Amino acid sequence: MVKYIYITLKSLIFNPIIGMILYKSKIHPLARVQSFGSKVQVSQVIIKEFVSVIPASGLIILEPGVLIERNSELRGMSNKLQLGRNTTINKGVTMIGDIIVGDSCLIAQNVFISSRSHLIEYSPGLTIREQEAKFLENNTQDDFPSDEVLIGQDVWIGAGVVILPGVRLGDGVIVSANSVVTESFGPNLIIGGIPAQVIRNRIID
Repeated sequence: MVKYIYITLKSLIFNPIIGMILYKSKIHPLARVQSFGSKVQVSQVIIKEFVSVIPASGLIILEPGVLIERNSELRGMSNKLQLGRNTTINKGVTMIGDIIVGDSCLIAQNVFISSRSHLIEYSPGLTIREQEAKFLENNTQDDFPSDEVLIGQDVWIGAGVVILPGVRLGDGVIVSANSVVTESFGPNLIIGGIPAQVIRNRIID
């Protein structure tokens, strides 16, 4: 039986140099929670094995009741990545950049959400890799364009969904499996497809 690292008030971890806060949480020994000069705030959460929580120069907040299943990665950038209360992240989920997820959300396995993309028009004529190398000659990773992703409360995102930069999903949205969400949708809608479109309203009068 795997023994989790159970962090209580008596064993509260706070290092003012790396700014890591873990309180009343169960962190699997094979999980990786890092902080590079910024804060990772983790309170009353469960993080399973092979999960990576890496804030880069930003802030990652995991609110009470969050569960992150194995092989998932949360990689912050320059601003904030936040998971609301009682939100569940299933296996193999990747979240990159500036992302806010509301309370009581369900994110199924192998979902990909990012507020950033590759540079494809920075220096026409160069490959994507060369364009990004050229950009970094006078900029840092924090300077890459980022369009925040906002996900409301009680949102269910099905397996294999991709959510692109700038998307806003209202409260109560359901996204069907394997959809690609390229635009924003209001509350209480069931959406799906490539690109995702409205299937019907979740609330039937």
